Amino acid sequence: CGEASASAAAILGATGVDTTSSSGGKRKAAAQPAYKRDERTAWEKLQPGATKALAYLLRQPAAKLGATATAGFRARAQDANNLTTVELLHDLLFDSELTAGAKSKADRLAGLAPLVERLASWGGADREKGQAEARDEAAETYMRLVTTLEGLRTYQLQALAALIGAQRLSSQKGGEGALP
Repeated sequence: CGEASASAAAILGATGVDTTSSSGGKRKAAAQPAYKRDERTAWEKLQPGATKALAYLLRQPAAKLGATATAGFRARAQDANNLTTVELLHDLLFDSELTAGAKSKADRLAGLAPLVERLASWGGADREKGQAEARDEAAETYMRLVTTLEGLRTYQLQALAALIGAQRLSSQKGGEGALP
């Protein structure tokens, strides 16, 4: 046991640890830096491509979802079979928690018509606010959408696409949906 202790002391001594101090050869732990809160705005947290796309959209005239959605959006949204998907879309756009509620299906169906009207009247970021506020609101909505959509299952994404009438999405440069 004495030889092992002497070997350990030699190794520690070679690495610069003082084995003669009363602390038992342990170094004081370096002070950890304090947690620093991210003070950037939602807009500043976005990637450059996302800021470019959102800036382009914010320059466009405001349009309501009901006016820009494909034909049949309201009919599909008012279909009782699409209730969960309508609630999911509402949660995505308005940062609500309808899908987490424990209401009965009858209660949920009774509130479907006003829910569809609220969705149809959604127009994105409030452009009546100042530019910085509208940009941050758009950025927060974008980040919430991306985060939530990444966690959805394929059938949920397909149901959302069917509800809003998305037929084809492309992110290829110069392809459909490309920004000017």
